[in-house]
Amino acid sequence: MNDLARDQKALRKRVAQIIRRAETHPRRGALLLRGDVGELLQDLKRLTRSEPAVVLDVFLFLMERLVGVIGDLEDGPGFASSLVPEITARIRSVMRNDARTGDQQVDHGRAIDRLFKLWIDDAEGFYQELDELLLEVSVTPAAEITLRERLIGHVRSLPLVFPPPRGASDDLRRALLIAERHRCERLLGELLARMEQFEYSVIVASDHYRRTGDAVDLVAGLHRSGKTEDALTAARKALASPRSFQRQRIQELVDGMVCDTELDRDRETLRELERMFTSEPSENTFAALKKAVPPDQWVRVRRRVLGHLQKHQKAPTVLFRLYLDEGEWQEADGLVVVQQVDPDVLRSGAFEISEEHPSIAAGWLLFAAHHRATTRRTSTYPLIVEDLLTVRELASSCDQMPAFERALRRFRTRYSRRRKLMEALDRKGLR
Repeated sequence: MNDLARDQKALRKRVAQIIRRAETHPRRGALLLRGDVGELLQDLKRLTRSEPAVVLDVFLFLMERLVGVIGDLEDGPGFASSLVPEITARIRSVMRNDARTGDQQVDHGRAIDRLFKLWIDDAEGFYQELDELLLEVSVTPAAEITLRERLIGHVRSLPLVFPPPRGASDDLRRALLIAERHRCERLLGELLARMEQFEYSVIVASDHYRRTGDAVDLVAGLHRSGKTEDALTAARKALASPRSFQRQRIQELVDGMVCDTELDRDRETLRELERMFTSEPSENTFAALKKAVPPDQWVRVRRRVLGHLQKHQKAPTVLFRLYLDEGEWQEADGLVVVQQVDPDVLRSGAFEISEEHPSIAAGWLLFAAHHRATTRRTSTYPLIVEDLLTVRELASSCDQMPAFERALRRFRTRYSRRRKLMEALDRKGLR
């Protein structure tokens, strides 16, 4: 037996001992596992450059053994589950580095086989990172072909699932089969899309959206395939639907699309952008709308969409920021009086205009102090004190100290029962 094989056998034996030790101490097993595997990872790190194939085999063997014990341990703090991202990151590093250098010390096809089996057998969902890992490490022809063949073979092995009879609901077996088929088809679609074959992933995402209302994959797939206008339409439809979820993720995709894409200036596109902005306001969508609207029409469009937000009291913090960006500080000031703007944004806005409009900036900082005080969080007290000190400086610079003193008295009266806040104000002379 050569040295390489001896190292591999010894390390596998060490993994087996680690797992047995955790199994025999179910109450402390997660903590023991965390410590033992941490030491093993440090030792493997030293071997990675000289023996990558051995190290990869041990990582895969560790994951194969972990899945049988990780669910039986008392692991409230997540000691055992936190190991999984560390191990997958090491696997990614070893395989990608071997592919990049061209050393070919690692059998990529065999590694994909073992990862794929782990992914298929992961009924408990311990290894959710494997979806992305399989795609990221399939960078050699052998790995890519192996993954594609395994996915196609597994999809073919799954029985077809037809909709239940009218009025009947899905049973558990049907729901699990649908979920398993979608999981495999989605990964296959992502693999094909990486080869610029986008149709399959869009078909899978469309079917998933019809069944579940989850439009994230559909929006991303359409955009990736070059159909940005269709992606924006799908996103708007999903955001407007009451059954839609992952709304924040969809909005992030929309923001990225409208910023990175040169959209047409036809009337329908402009209407679409207006609808998107007024339904889900964001600075990125506003910037895309501004880019698409002809300059001679912009003032009218801007007043219409921002006025819509103010009238319906939607996203006051975003609206405040947009008013400032557009140089409409008077409109921003009017908004602050009637709607609650995030105090951090108020503060930054106040510093932007403090030189030209000190009295208005002081008012915004005063509102920010009130908003922070209403949260009853003592961690905000230092910021409240800073804001009020700045208000005093601004009031002094524009001869409005009597107004500041009245505002401070009202502030102290309103929050007089906050003993720690009052003490913080006293220490800074804000009496």
